Amino acid sequence: MTEQQTARLPTRSAPHVFGAAMLFGLIALVGIYAAYAAVKDFAYARASGRWPTAEGVVLSSPNGGKLLRFAYHHDGVSYEGDRIAFRTRGYIGSPPPRSPGSQVAVYFRPDDPAIAVLVPGGSGRRFAIWLALAGAAVFVGVAGLTRAMMALDFPDVVARPPRGAGAGTNGATSNASP
Repeated sequence: MTEQQTARLPTRSAPHVFGAAMLFGLIALVGIYAAYAAVKDFAYARASGRWPTAEGVVLSSPNGGKLLRFAYHHDGVSYEGDRIAFRTRGYIGSPPPRSPGSQVAVYFRPDDPAIAVLVPGGSGRRFAIWLALAGAAVFVGVAGLTRAMMALDFPDVVARPPRGAGAGTNGATSNASP
């Protein structure tokens, strides 16, 4: 075998590097999905202030009122929903009534009435935070994936000790004069 062929043989750390590549790839994919979800959520939140409303009724309010199930009608069709507000929305003012049987105003998407919310609107600040976190996940994922791929393709380059870390010196420099 030639020296070049020997350098391309898998090393003992290849399974660990492959696992790291899978992990960082997953982090990047989660970041991409989170960015997509944040943009979609913010677009709906911003548009919901102009959506038509329908009279609705609270069906149930389990978990101490943190969850809410409501029903409403539009064009003779009954719908049920559970979205109080969009993720990019912070509560300003009082939240909707949460006791079963309470009347609520339901804002629904005109072209898809199954998408509805009780508190319309969104916050640009919360959207920016969601997008920054998603962007950070994509950055970390891509950087880690790149590093792992480099370790697989160029194991001798990635595993090389830093400059100045010669044998017996541990990379330390001395100020002593001769």
